[in-house]
Amino acid sequence: MWCCKRGRKGNLKRAQDLLRAHIPKAGERDLRGFEWRYLWNLCQDESRYALTNFDHALGGLAFSLDGKFLAVGAGQAVKLLDINSRRELGEGCVMETPMTPFTALPFRPRARTSWPRPGSLE
Repeated sequence: MWCCKRGRKGNLKRAQDLLRAHIPKAGERDLRGFEWRYLWNLCQDESRYALTNFDHALGGLAFSLDGKFLAVGAGQAVKLLDINSRRELGEGCVMETPMTPFTALPFRPRARTSWPRPGSLE
């Protein structure tokens, strides 16, 4: 039950690691019972999307007005993601100031481009 509590507290990876430690290696007898399988099912990620391709913590998120695109700021970079295809469309802006991560990221409805210029969130 300890690993289940870990999952509920937001440490899903640690809970999964604890359960994986009991998966038998090739040739070993499988001693896992109903309890292990029950906990394994509880510890599955139910997210529709996972933003895992970032080197830094996420600092800003913004959906386009039509809901088709998501701009994500992490560290000094902004990436544009297509929601329907779940693909990254590209990296748009790298900020000029090296230690200024994004804290907010707006989409501008009437702008010619959605990408802010370096050093600017306009």
